Amino acid sequence: MQLLDRYLLREITGPLLLILLVIVMLMVSGVIFELSELLIAKKIPLTIIGQLFLFQFPGAIVEGLPIAVLASVLLALGRFSANNELTIVRASGISLRRCLLPAFLLALVVSLISFYLSDAVVPRANHGFQNMVRRIVLQEAKPEIEQDIFFRSGRDYFFYIGQVDATSLQLQNILVYQLNQEVYPRIITAQSGWIKDGVWYLVDGVLRNIEPDGFTSEEVKFGELRLELEDGLERFFGNQKTTREMSRSELAANIRLFSSSGINIRSFLVDYHLKFAAPLASTAFVLFCTPLVLRFLRLPKQSRLVLSSGAVALTLTYYVLTPFCRSLGINGIIPVFWGAWLPTILFGLCGVIAVIRADSL
Repeated sequence: MQLLDRYLLREITGPLLLILLVIVMLMVSGVIFELSELLIAKKIPLTIIGQLFLFQFPGAIVEGLPIAVLASVLLALGRFSANNELTIVRASGISLRRCLLPAFLLALVVSLISFYLSDAVVPRANHGFQNMVRRIVLQEAKPEIEQDIFFRSGRDYFFYIGQVDATSLQLQNILVYQLNQEVYPRIITAQSGWIKDGVWYLVDGVLRNIEPDGFTSEEVKFGELRLELEDGLERFFGNQKTTREMSRSELAANIRLFSSSGINIRSFLVDYHLKFAAPLASTAFVLFCTPLVLRFLRLPKQSRLVLSSGAVALTLTYYVLTPFCRSLGINGIIPVFWGAWLPTILFGLCGVIAVIRADSL
């Protein structure tokens, strides 16, 4: 069995690395191509373009691993069956579940690697990429302000901007969480505002001072409020972070920080759960597709390609279901948990059932 395990792993890992490299190069090149007009207009040197290219690699690896693992497993099974090795294994009394155990374990290991990369490496790489793009955009008269994100300015201010008018840079649904060592936190909410010369102008808002027990000790309504921050504009915009630029711990800290502020944080809760669910895609794909392909391999050759392609296409629906369910979770149509986990659990359960029944094929 150890010889068989090593053989199957070798058959899988060889194509895996090559397929992953092709997928990563295509994905990274696509992102750089989308920025090509900006990079050419700004006359960005090749060294900066190279750094942007490298920053995209971790995220592309995490996104490409599930498809690469699935494709390599299917190729290995195809060769296994074509050489009648699968028939010999079954005739020797070895169950399909035991035979395919290395493939399932490899998929689980890949999921764990994806989990580590997506939490420890990808957020930093994404933040580095976005900061470089933001610095390039800052060369324009009007810098780009992103919406629906958290970011920090200095040591004391945490910001959330709900909406941004890209033309006028008018900000909507602003929340400021101000920390102070002498007193308890202050929460400032404003319907609108703008930034000029490093000064925030907040309009039609409420300022609340919070007591140690969480109750409001003072509440003041204002027509306009000025906030002068120490950070320069470049550093300020560099502190913006989307959920893709946050680790799980950072996102959890922001969720705790803003959970009592009254703003809708469902999108951040869904993305927090996705950081756990998305890395398991490799395992779910292999569990789901492998038993189906084994059934297809028993069919005539003319039907194998069509049905195998159908299995892969069905698996790719995962990438359609994931944003769809995320949108449902964000908008409150389904619970937050299911908005993140439904595709992974659905494919995983179907795969487990198929694996249990594999020996009846």
